[in-house]
Amino acid sequence: MSLTQKPEIYLPEAIHTPAFRGNSMANPQFAEADQIDQLSQTSLQEFHRKFYQPSRMIIAGAGLKHEELLELSKKCTLSPFFFFDSSPLIPTPWISDFGDMKDTEPLTKATPAQYAGGDLILPNESTPYAHMMVTFHGIPYSDSDLYAIATLQLIMGGGGSFSAGGPGKGMYSRLCTDVLYRFLWLHTATTYNNCYSDTGLFGFHFGAEPKHAKEMFDAMAQECVKMALYVSEVELARARNQLKSSLLMNLESRIIQLEDIAKQVQILGKRLSAEELCSHIDKVTVQDVVRVARRIVFSKPPAVVLYGKIGNMPKNPSKTFWDLLVSKVNSIK
Repeated sequence: MSLTQKPEIYLPEAIHTPAFRGNSMANPQFAEADQIDQLSQTSLQEFHRKFYQPSRMIIAGAGLKHEELLELSKKCTLSPFFFFDSSPLIPTPWISDFGDMKDTEPLTKATPAQYAGGDLILPNESTPYAHMMVTFHGIPYSDSDLYAIATLQLIMGGGGSFSAGGPGKGMYSRLCTDVLYRFLWLHTATTYNNCYSDTGLFGFHFGAEPKHAKEMFDAMAQECVKMALYVSEVELARARNQLKSSLLMNLESRIIQLEDIAKQVQILGKRLSAEELCSHIDKVTVQDVVRVARRIVFSKPPAVVLYGKIGNMPKNPSKTFWDLLVSKVNSIK
């Protein structure tokens, strides 16, 4: 099945093109079908040799002592730089001191991601709906507002028109109560938040019947302005509890534990315990959430992707949406 047939996966990927236009974050994560045929054994070997290097690796372990992890790692007898051809693998003992391991090829130093904003219009008449994704310049993983923006994401929440509900499903979130339950022509309304090492994206994905496509602009802009104006103590308490519950349940999985350890060590240089993370979440206030909402919504113009049956939607959606936001704010003043 083509990725374009799954808007909930395709659009969060596609939004990076207008959001970071002109730099590496705009490069697609998934290959197009015609690009796969261009891959060769040689290109895979070169990619592997260049990027699978000691300076780009983190060895994480869960459920064992640090000394055991070191010993298990040292017992590896094959070089990590294996080949994809018919040549036999050459056993290569790992260097006992991992700090002495050298890269086989110097890597170009990564440049910080530069947010740009803009439009990407992807008409597709084979899909039944019109889709709109709007994102703003978010925050990096190491930002002090990380817990506030994660709480904001759960306050806004969302889902699909056929969501069955249940514990932790966000049926009391704003996009459910104020959008999906109100506008019956919407079939999906979700909040998107992605934090990277030096940047981030925060926004929304709406999907609707094509004849109501233009109305998504006003509905989404209204929610952006509202979240930058107020958050109730009830909403805050519910979102903080939901965030802590999700965190603790996820960490019951060893695989997620390993990912969490590696990610925190890579970006923060240390690992925060579940107790420390919950403590940070408990400290988030209403003022923190409103402040971070204003920080992301009103700092820079958005990036917008239109997808599907979008024939009657604006040709310059990012400007249209930004002007609508400004208009709504001015009407409040």
